[in-house]
Amino acid sequence: MADVTRSGDKSPKRSRDELLIENPFNILILIFIITIFTIILIFIITIFTIIIFLIIMIISMETTAEG
Repeated sequence: MADVTRSGDKSPKRSRDELLIENPFNILILIFIITIFTIILIFIITIFTIIIFLIIMIISMETTAEG
């Protein structure tokens, strides 16, 4: 019975060691996802600012044409 409990105690420790080994890979995947998310956000923000700039340019051209 004592050997069974020892082997039972070893199995969760092994799983914890495996999780520790996998943690750096999980952190790298999280960093990769965060970088992709930030790149997409920057891309959307740049497109949004370009559209606003074009609208402002069109409004200014219309006001100058009327004046």
